Amino acid sequence: MIHSIGLSTALEWLSATKSMDEWLAIADKSLRNTPFLWVGPAAAGHLKPPAQIMGQGNNALWHYTIQTAKEAGSRGLEVLGMYNMTLQAASWDGSHYGEKVALVQAMTIINWLSRLESS
Repeated sequence: MIHSIGLSTALEWLSATKSMDEWLAIADKSLRNTPFLWVGPAAAGHLKPPAQIMGQGNNALWHYTIQTAKEAGSRGLEVLGMYNMTLQAASWDGSHYGEKVALVQAMTIINWLSRLESS
Protein backbone atom coordinates (compact mmCIF):
# COMPACT_ATOMS: atom_id res chain seq x y z
CA MET A 1 0.00 0.00 0.00
CA ILE A 2 1.42 3.35 -1.05
CA HIS A 3 -0.39 6.22 0.65
CA SER A 4 -0.10 10.00 0.76
CA ILE A 5 -2.29 12.96 1.61
CA GLY A 6 -1.16 16.56 1.37
CA LEU A 7 -2.66 19.71 -0.04
CA SER A 8 -6.11 18.14 -0.48
CA THR A 9 -6.56 18.26 3.31
CA ALA A 10 -5.01 21.72 3.76
CA LEU A 11 -2.01 19.97 5.38
CA GLU A 12 -4.14 18.85 8.32
CA TRP A 13 -2.03 16.08 9.86
CA LEU A 14 -4.94 14.78 11.96
CA SER A 15 -6.82 14.01 8.73
CA ALA A 16 -3.73 12.25 7.43
CA THR A 17 -3.40 10.11 10.55
CA LYS A 18 -7.09 9.19 10.45
CA SER A 19 -6.61 8.08 6.87
CA MET A 20 -3.57 6.00 7.87
CA ASP A 21 -5.63 4.33 10.59
CA GLU A 22 -8.50 3.59 8.20
CA TRP A 23 -6.21 1.90 5.67
CA LEU A 24 -4.39 -0.04 8.39
CA ALA A 25 -7.74 -1.28 9.71
CA ILE A 26 -8.73 -2.48 6.24
CA ALA A 27 -5.39 -4.28 5.88
CA ASP A 28 -5.77 -5.89 9.31
CA LYS A 29 -9.21 -7.23 8.37
CA SER A 30 -7.79 -8.87 5.24
CA LEU A 31 -5.40 -10.92 7.42
CA ARG A 32 -2.64 -10.38 4.86
CA ASN A 33 0.83 -9.04 5.43
CA THR A 34 0.43 -5.68 3.73
CA PRO A 35 3.51 -3.47 3.47
CA PHE A 36 2.79 0.25 3.80
CA LEU A 37 4.69 3.23 2.47
CA TRP A 38 3.72 6.75 3.53
CA VAL A 39 4.87 9.27 0.92
CA GLY A 40 5.33 12.80 2.22
CA PRO A 41 4.53 15.87 0.13
CA ALA A 42 6.90 17.73 -2.12
CA ALA A 43 8.32 21.11 -1.11
CA ALA A 44 6.43 24.20 -2.21
CA GLY A 45 9.16 25.40 -4.52
CA HIS A 46 10.43 28.94 -4.85
CA LEU A 47 7.77 29.90 -7.42
CA LYS A 48 4.74 29.30 -5.18
CA PRO A 49 2.33 32.25 -5.53
CA PRO A 50 2.59 34.65 -2.56
CA ALA A 51 -1.09 34.24 -1.66
CA GLN A 52 -0.52 30.52 -1.00
CA ILE A 53 2.75 30.73 0.93
CA MET A 54 1.17 30.85 4.43
CA GLY A 55 -0.99 27.75 4.03
CA GLN A 56 1.03 25.80 1.49
CA GLY A 57 4.52 27.24 1.74
CA ASN A 58 7.64 25.41 2.80
CA ASN A 59 7.26 26.17 6.50
CA ALA A 60 3.76 24.64 6.59
CA LEU A 61 4.86 21.71 4.42
CA TRP A 62 7.92 21.01 6.55
CA HIS A 63 5.91 20.84 9.77
CA TYR A 64 3.30 18.61 8.08
CA THR A 65 6.07 16.37 6.71
CA ILE A 66 7.72 15.94 10.11
CA GLN A 67 4.48 15.33 12.00
CA THR A 68 3.03 12.83 9.51
CA ALA A 69 6.36 10.98 9.29
CA LYS A 70 6.35 10.58 13.09
CA GLU A 71 2.74 9.38 13.04
CA ALA A 72 3.41 6.96 10.17
CA GLY A 73 6.50 5.58 11.91
CA SER A 74 4.62 5.07 15.17
CA ARG A 75 2.10 2.96 13.21
CA GLY A 76 4.81 0.82 11.61
CA LEU A 77 4.61 2.42 8.17
CA GLU A 78 7.75 3.04 6.18
CA VAL A 79 8.19 6.69 5.20
CA LEU A 80 9.43 8.23 1.98
CA GLY A 81 9.92 11.98 2.32
CA MET A 82 9.73 13.98 -0.90
CA TYR A 83 10.37 17.39 0.70
CA ASN A 84 14.18 17.40 0.57
CA MET A 85 14.23 15.92 -2.92
CA THR A 86 12.06 18.70 -4.32
CA LEU A 87 13.18 21.68 -2.23
CA GLN A 88 15.36 23.17 -4.97
CA ALA A 89 13.47 21.87 -7.99
CA ALA A 90 11.91 24.40 -10.35
CA SER A 91 8.16 24.40 -10.86
CA TRP A 92 5.87 26.63 -12.93
CA ASP A 93 3.46 27.05 -10.00
CA GLY A 94 5.47 25.96 -6.99
CA SER A 95 3.65 22.62 -6.73
CA HIS A 96 3.90 20.73 -10.02
CA TYR A 97 7.44 19.68 -10.82
CA GLY A 98 7.22 17.90 -14.14
CA GLU A 99 8.66 14.76 -15.62
CA LYS A 100 12.12 14.77 -14.05
CA VAL A 101 10.89 14.89 -10.46
CA ALA A 102 8.04 12.50 -11.22
CA LEU A 103 10.53 10.04 -12.70
CA VAL A 104 12.78 10.17 -9.61
CA GLN A 105 9.75 9.74 -7.35
CA ALA A 106 8.58 6.74 -9.38
CA MET A 107 12.05 5.18 -9.38
CA THR A 108 12.28 5.61 -5.61
CA ILE A 109 8.95 3.86 -5.11
CA ILE A 110 9.93 1.07 -7.52
CA ASN A 111 13.11 0.58 -5.48
CA TRP A 112 10.98 0.29 -2.33
CA LEU A 113 8.72 -2.24 -4.04
CA SER A 114 11.71 -4.29 -5.18
CA ARG A 115 12.87 -4.65 -1.56
CA LEU A 116 9.62 -6.27 -0.46
CA GLU A 117 9.44 -10.01 0.01
CA SER A 118 7.49 -11.90 -2.62
CA SER A 119 4.50 -13.89 -1.50
